[in-house]
Amino acid sequence: MKKKQYILIFFIAIVPVLLGGQWWYQAAKVELEHNALLAHEKKLSSDIIAIISDGFDAATILAITLSAHPKASEILCKTCPPTESSFSHLLTQLNLHTYFKETWIQLIDVHGVSLWRSWTDKKNDSLLEVRPELVEILASPRVSNSLSVGKFTMSFKSSAPVFDAQGDLQGVLEVVSPFGRLTKRLHQTHGVDSVILVDQKYRTGLTKAVTGQFIEDFYVVNSDALASQQVLLAEMGSAAFTGFEEYMIQGTNVIGRHVIYDTHYQAIGYWFTFESLENIDFSEVERVLEQYLYGLTLFTILVLMLLVLYNQKVKSECRQRYNRQIIDSASEIIFVATHDGIVDVNQHFLNFFSEYESLEEFLNEQDHISSVFEEEEGCLQESVNGLFWLDYVLQHPEIVHKVKIKKQEQPYYFTVQAKMMQGVHDALCNVLLQDITEQELYKQQLERISQTDPLTGVGNRLFFTENFTKEFQRALRYHSNLSLVMLDIDFFKKVNDTYGHDVGDQVLITLVKEIQPSLRETDLLCRFGGEEFMIILPETGEIEAQIIAERLRVAVEALSFGESPIHITVSFGVGQMVEGESEKMFLKRIDTALYRAKSLGRNRVELAMKEGA
Repeated sequence: MKKKQYILIFFIAIVPVLLGGQWWYQAAKVELEHNALLAHEKKLSSDIIAIISDGFDAATILAITLSAHPKASEILCKTCPPTESSFSHLLTQLNLHTYFKETWIQLIDVHGVSLWRSWTDKKNDSLLEVRPELVEILASPRVSNSLSVGKFTMSFKSSAPVFDAQGDLQGVLEVVSPFGRLTKRLHQTHGVDSVILVDQKYRTGLTKAVTGQFIEDFYVVNSDALASQQVLLAEMGSAAFTGFEEYMIQGTNVIGRHVIYDTHYQAIGYWFTFESLENIDFSEVERVLEQYLYGLTLFTILVLMLLVLYNQKVKSECRQRYNRQIIDSASEIIFVATHDGIVDVNQHFLNFFSEYESLEEFLNEQDHISSVFEEEEGCLQESVNGLFWLDYVLQHPEIVHKVKIKKQEQPYYFTVQAKMMQGVHDALCNVLLQDITEQELYKQQLERISQTDPLTGVGNRLFFTENFTKEFQRALRYHSNLSLVMLDIDFFKKVNDTYGHDVGDQVLITLVKEIQPSLRETDLLCRFGGEEFMIILPETGEIEAQIIAERLRVAVEALSFGESPIHITVSFGVGQMVEGESEKMFLKRIDTALYRAKSLGRNRVELAMKEGA
């Protein structure tokens, strides 16, 4: 291309850029300021959620602590001599020295009767009809919490069971903590004023509203709500609830609206925040705009440079076509990727993903190749240890990385290698996937064989140990229930001695066939050793586990073995994981319960005793 042509094209390209620069700058500024406000409100919303979560935790901790207080047992005790017992002094101390101000306490006996309330002298009334959730809490004692709107206000409600010295349930201690006090904490930490409103659907139920303030039919929860801000919300009317998304600007103020959800994720109120625009950090906007201007100037310079480089590009295309032929002939899947997606692929990639005719069609359905990665232990996912999978592979070249991809319901396994490309303008990464499906499936088959009891087909002791540890850790992490059932065939040695080991083996097979269909998909039956079996019951409490064991006991007792006179029974040890015990302690309690069932006559279900019972 001649020099005069370069100059002409340069001026044709640069004039519209300069003319549109002013408009582009203003539009960019508005957009960036909007994004800054969105980011600020998102951060504030996250902080509010954290404050609410802390409120839940504080009320729960207080309920658990007070449930162990001797005065709770004194009030709920039916046989103790009458005493003047209350938490009045303790509540006074809480109000003086903590942020548990205006906190209420209620004690409810095992029949759902309220025996003491801190906020009124009313007592001895049954709550079962007005509080149906109490039936479940009393039937299965546990710590429970909720966020709800009552006749007084919006409040946290946390309940904890109260047990006597023998471990018997006496009742429930309930802590009611006002929600409105959270606005003071937000003001202390962020300097933000707030107005919390309860949804209008609760208007008729707020017969004894604490603040006595309403905006139309929306109850004002916090007593520190400024009158000027309430007036502003009243003037906005329905727009305060439907007229804006993340925020609204009124004069020099930014108003944010944050929906408050109860424990069932139902919207029950709105937390409005009020801040001056002067308090919003727009320094990042100014910095980015400076970069925009710098980029615009740089772009102008690059236009001419690109024209010069165009000639170089034409020359390199021939070289690229040559390299393409080499890459397409490879038998492995090869592609070039960035964090944003796949840039280029070889022919083997398209051959494997044959349902897509081109890379563009693949990317129209998949954000990145990690979208087709299947979840499996030891295989890469989209995020690994907080890193994008590609970054993780690049930072750990010493590890053999694997991925699992399903195609037409068939699993395929690949090793993954990645390396940054050198000598290119963009940060591109060359990725190679090598098929190891045959080796991986063979390895998995060997693992299944090593963890399966060859006689009964259920998991063996190794399988039990691995899955029990996994479920134990999961129950600890998520504070969920976990129960174990240990069962042993009564007098099984007599069956082997009388009829032979072949018949004994058939008894074990028949027993498993009887038990397995009665369990849930999430339950795991394992042969623990000899005639002993273990059942892992995730998300299952002790009572439910006892019912399951009793049902199995009856079913086994009714088993027949054709014309054979063989008749078997089974003894069971049942227990639920308790807080603070180790896996070894848990197993020991279950084993002790089974031993007790044997010593008490066999063919029975015994519950594992808790420490101190």
